[in-house]
Amino acid sequence: MEQAKIDVGGPELWILRGQTAKRVTSLIRDTGVIMANTNNQGELGESIRSLGAIMQMCGELGNASANMLSGKEHYAGAALLRQIVEIEYLTWTFENGHAEIRKWRNSPDKERMKQFSPAQLRKNSKGRFLYDDYKNHCERGGHPVPRGIPLLGGKSTADAQLLLVDLLLHCWRTWDQVSAWLRIQKHEIPEKAMEIGFTLANWGKQDPVYIYSCSQHPEPNPRKN
Repeated sequence: MEQAKIDVGGPELWILRGQTAKRVTSLIRDTGVIMANTNNQGELGESIRSLGAIMQMCGELGNASANMLSGKEHYAGAALLRQIVEIEYLTWTFENGHAEIRKWRNSPDKERMKQFSPAQLRKNSKGRFLYDDYKNHCERGGHPVPRGIPLLGGKSTADAQLLLVDLLLHCWRTWDQVSAWLRIQKHEIPEKAMEIGFTLANWGKQDPVYIYSCSQHPEPNPRKN
């Protein structure tokens, strides 16, 4: 999304985005804790606990990013957001059966770099995840390159608001994929997690940037569940 083409609204909408992002990422983190403490035994239990750890990563990174993007540390918030993009890649890979969670959990460094690098996960997706989108995240907050300079010092509210929307969308898709995997495994979705979808859907109905994004990029979209 290009800043010059999108009206990010005023303070009331900024507060809605920030509060939604903080709430959703807290719920994702707490859901991850529940999953990581499952009593399921065997291979399924190990996979659920490992995926729970990934959800905790997503929640902690996302909550910190939301706080930074809502405040004055926009560059740092963008860097953490890039990590959530990689988590989305990973959970899509698991949902679609391209790799087993236990293999990720137990893989040595060299194998993990080969099988689970962002480039390999994008290749597996066959076009769902675009290199240009990942490159944009890297250049704005992942790597120390000039494109990140405008985010320094908390001066670009418009950029930060667009990144907040992006954060919400990546978290939405990530949770959508995790919940789909749980259903495939016939494992009950934690009751606390039900609020994730409701919170995101409520935000989406009120945010014109989200509505615009859906009209411009109808696929892939978060499922409304």
